[in-house]
Amino acid sequence: MTDSETTSAAEQATGQTIVFRGRATTLVFFMLLGCATMVQASLTALYFIYYSQRSAVGTAMIILFCALFVLAGWWFFMQGWRRMHDPADAITISPAGLHDRALSERPMAWSDILDLRLQPAGRGGPVIVFDLADGGAERAGVWPRILRAARLNQRMLGFSYRIHHTGTEADAGSLVWAITPYAEVKPPPPPQKQKISLR
Repeated sequence: MTDSETTSAAEQATGQTIVFRGRATTLVFFMLLGCATMVQASLTALYFIYYSQRSAVGTAMIILFCALFVLAGWWFFMQGWRRMHDPADAITISPAGLHDRALSERPMAWSDILDLRLQPAGRGGPVIVFDLADGGAERAGVWPRILRAARLNQRMLGFSYRIHHTGTEADAGSLVWAITPYAEVKPPPPPQKQKISLR
C-alpha cells in the first residue's frame, strides 16, 4: 500500500471505531512460556539451595537471578491470562480517543495524547509510544501500575507510554493507519551513522 493509498484509506476511516482483538494462539503461548519459565527458574533455585557447593554469597546471587526469571514468567502468564479473560476489545481507536485496555480504564482523549511516534523495538518491529498532557492520566483512568512504569520509562527511555499490541490482531502499521485520522504518528528517528576516524 502506497503512502497516498494509506492516507486516503485513513481519511475514509475518520469517525469510525476500529477495534483490535486478542489473538488466542499468541496469548496461550504467552501463558505456556510464563509457566515454563517459572517452573525452570524455581527448579534451578531449589537445586542450588540443596546441592550447590558454592559460597553462600554465590548461591544467594543465583537464587536472586532465578527470582527475576520467576517474575518475568509471572508477567508473561498474567499478560496472556488477562487479555484472554477480558471481555472487551484489547485496543479501540475511535473519535473518543485511544483505548488500550492494558493501559487505562477509559479512552485517552486525542487532545491529551502528546508526541505519538514510532520507536524501534528489535525483532518485534517498532512500537508506538507517546506521552500524556497534565491530567490526562487521571481523565483516562490509567492503571496505577502503568503510572509507576510511566515515570520509570520517562527517565530511562524518553517516553511514558506505549501501545501494547503484542498478542493482538494489531501491528504497528495497522495502528498507524487507524490513528492517522485523529493524530500524527511521527516516524522513527533515522539510525545514527558511526563516525570512523582514520589515523
